[in-house]
Amino acid sequence: MSSALARLYLRFDLRCPDFAGHSLASYWRAALDMCVWAEQKGFEGVLLSEHHSSDDSYLCSPIVFGAAILGRTRQLRLQLSALIAPLYDPVRLAEDLAVLDRVGEGRLEVVLGAGYLPREFAMFGRQLRQRGRLTEECVSILRQAWSGERFDYQGRPCRVRPGPFQPGGPKLLLGATMPPGARRAARVADGIWTGDPELYQVYREECLRLEKPDPGPWVPISQRIAVVDADVESSLEQVAPFLLHDLNSYARWGHEASGAETEFQPLEDVRALMQPGAEAVCTPQQCLDLAGRLGEEGYLLLEPLYGGIAPERGWRSLRCFEGQVLEPLRRAGQVEQVEQAEQAEQRGDP
Repeated sequence: MSSALARLYLRFDLRCPDFAGHSLASYWRAALDMCVWAEQKGFEGVLLSEHHSSDDSYLCSPIVFGAAILGRTRQLRLQLSALIAPLYDPVRLAEDLAVLDRVGEGRLEVVLGAGYLPREFAMFGRQLRQRGRLTEECVSILRQAWSGERFDYQGRPCRVRPGPFQPGGPKLLLGATMPPGARRAARVADGIWTGDPELYQVYREECLRLEKPDPGPWVPISQRIAVVDADVESSLEQVAPFLLHDLNSYARWGHEASGAETEFQPLEDVRALMQPGAEAVCTPQQCLDLAGRLGEEGYLLLEPLYGGIAPERGWRSLRCFEGQVLEPLRRAGQVEQVEQAEQAEQRGDP
């Protein structure tokens, strides 16, 4: 049981900056152990992100690390969010994802992104200006490959065996940060992954314009929660360097990509991350309130190793979440189930 009020997910990108003071090996072991804990506590899944050539060892191979997670768990779902589609040979990607889906026996969901960092495209010999076309091509080739039939790609005879565990392959979503990406998701993907309700509306309107089924209302996604602790002031002081490192690196990457300001603005004062709706450090009550606002379809994202936070500090946060958030959520779910059963009995439902 995840929660009657929200879907619970962990997220990892495994940043481990030099100032963190712990080894990468211990950090990765902690992430795997946290996934096992999350499954035992009823979490629905884990999200893994991808970037390349980052000084802080940001996870560069989420497929490989995802296989380790799926091998350690039996029910936890894995969302790759997001793979940078233009950087992959799509045929090889189809093979790797098919094997990963087999390892997890269908517990895989894939979000593809178009990417934005020029140095990553240069590293893999790809053209940034072609990212939209390459992303759409990747979706097309993955679906062809997962049909199990022979096909040609750039003059190469191809066939992918074994196929994925899920018939037709795992669900393919597109990540989007701008309207063109949202419309692309409507054209070629199974859905969109975005935390922006206005961008989702662009996607939904494009689906309807293309006479596709209405995807329904937007499913909210919480901000990334780094720490859950009753003593916010003390916790914020402890984790401030990691929060600032994470946000400011994204701000630098955004400037590198566009030469202009982006949604990630450099910060010197970590308290800007404590504004309503952006809290990276939350009290248990704030988590409970957020879960209620998200609703049972919304995603509540915990990131216990955010920005390189030490494993022991991450575990402290998870234990606090377990005792002061998860247990009340479970009780609320049990009460809701009893109330629904009583209402059904009163109506005379079978």
